[in-house]
Amino acid sequence: LQGLLLMSPEERPVKFSRFDLTWQSWHRWLSETKLSPIEACVRYATSQSEVSKVVIGVDSVSQLAEIASVTKQPLSDLPHWSSPPGSVLLNPSSWSSL
Repeated sequence: LQGLLLMSPEERPVKFSRFDLTWQSWHRWLSETKLSPIEACVRYATSQSEVSKVVIGVDSVSQLAEIASVTKQPLSDLPHWSSPPGSVLLNPSSWSSL
């Protein structure tokens, strides 16, 4: 999602405000589980049995260190947030229509 899950509400572009209920649910879950956004995303991706490698872009050495520190623990309690079939949110190539 091009970093959208890692952004604070203030950083997120206004065009994604139509998904505010999803963002609120995401941030509430992070608060309840005491996970950082990067920790939740990386642990979820690496806990999937069908995933053998994960490619992640970083902007700094500190981001790389944070990512490396969270890859050791699996994440199995990620709630399912429904997204309409074909949701533009899941396909960055369709974001220009927002």
